[in-house]
Amino acid sequence: MTLETWCRHQLGRFAGWGKTRIWQGVALKLLATACFACLGAIIRLNTPALHPFQIVFLRNLFGFLTLSPLVLRVGIRSLRTAKMDFYLLRSAISTVGMLLSFWAASLLPLAEATALSFVQLLFASLMAVLVLGERMSHYRWMALGLGFAGAWVMLRPGFRELSLGVGLALAAAALFAWVTIVLKILSRTESSLTITAYMGLLQTPLSFLATVWVWTWPSPEQWLWMMAMGLLGSIGQVALTQAYKMAELTMLVPLDFSRLLWASLIGFWVLAEIPDGWTWLGGALIFAGATFATYGEARLRMMATQARTGGV
Repeated sequence: MTLETWCRHQLGRFAGWGKTRIWQGVALKLLATACFACLGAIIRLNTPALHPFQIVFLRNLFGFLTLSPLVLRVGIRSLRTAKMDFYLLRSAISTVGMLLSFWAASLLPLAEATALSFVQLLFASLMAVLVLGERMSHYRWMALGLGFAGAWVMLRPGFRELSLGVGLALAAAALFAWVTIVLKILSRTESSLTITAYMGLLQTPLSFLATVWVWTWPSPEQWLWMMAMGLLGSIGQVALTQAYKMAELTMLVPLDFSRLLWASLIGFWVLAEIPDGWTWLGGALIFAGATFATYGEARLRMMATQARTGGV
């Protein structure tokens, strides 16, 4: 059984809404954003005891080790590809982006670091139109606008000065926008397992080059956190890649804003950061935009189908 077949089988267990590809893509995207929000909390919990560069390396290492049994089960043939140049490009850009974003996450509050990462969504949406030839419907533009409005409501005067953490987060966002485009190109022909496996296979040695200069031995508890990070990161990457197979990039982009809500909830439960009313208002705007886009796209597709079939 391939990874794609397994994902579809698991999603098929959800009644009603899980029967269409658009909702399957939405579910996988939300799962990915929840996993990535958890990574931010783990970074905060383990710095400054561990350098952010070291955390990047261990995240890639344990992420690859987590997927190794599945790769071996499917067979080494799952790593065969004719697009190694895209994998190398994606890994190089992603490694630098991870180093910068993990460093920023160690310097900024969880919600602020998450909100700053949303700059990549605007870049990714525009590049999807220019590079991939995707169309931005009015539903998607409105969803993106509501998402940015929700993030701004949560932060309010958050962008008050260009600190080191803010600068690092913005630079990482610009790099991850390009990673998103390359990932979408790969997802057209490559399996989710292959894409995620090459991420760990290539990014582990690349990130080690930055880690070797700041290495310190983790404690037993920190080793457990790093293993959890690898597991969550792999689940998030597989879910994200599979989501891109099921829906267009500009359709899924607004759902990235849910990471801010996850980050607020995790900050409350794990870091004792209590979200205020503005946070919940912003979260409501974010999910309103995502839901509006999902229903709007479903309606457009239904109308297109009816037009082709004469309303039958």
